[in-house]
Amino acid sequence: MEEFNSDDKAECRSVRRQSSSQGALTKKVKGISVNLNQLATEWLLQSSTILQNLFLSNAFVTTLRKGKQFLWAGSEMDSVRDMVKTLIEAQKWAEGIRDCITKIEFWYQDSTVKKVHLEFIDELLRFNPPPCNEPNYHKLKEYTEEARLLVQDIDTALSRCSKMSKLELLYSRACGLPIYMKESRKL
Repeated sequence: MEEFNSDDKAECRSVRRQSSSQGALTKKVKGISVNLNQLATEWLLQSSTILQNLFLSNAFVTTLRKGKQFLWAGSEMDSVRDMVKTLIEAQKWAEGIRDCITKIEFWYQDSTVKKVHLEFIDELLRFNPPPCNEPNYHKLKEYTEEARLLVQDIDTALSRCSKMSKLELLYSRACGLPIYMKESRKL
């Protein structure tokens, strides 16, 4: 995560001063004292909503930045720490999905570009349920299905000692996909 900026540090000192003088974790928000637990609960609700909405990188970054104000507190903020971990994992996952789709679609325009490895895609698609709502998830699954079917065809052809013409056709199909399958090396 990013380092605390001067505003974040001042905010933490302000909350600490108030908590030591009042006995409860409070913070002044627009001139009104607010319980830090209330703010954390609101942040948790907003974070849950962000996970359900379509993935927007800026929304994740902003929410994570806002969550930093709670991380220094004690065990009462463990749920916030857990949500921060969830948001970071979801953000990495969604960005991985988007990166794969971008590379796949760019490969169709320029086949000299490096292919996406099926193993990497499988790691992303193993998340069940998906950690957030990234619309390209289903698109990536569709691209991957074609590659998986080809892997099955390759394995079947090799196990049956198929004719060279069949193996050449499978190799040609593998070369025509933007997803790299280690099974294609066997051809």
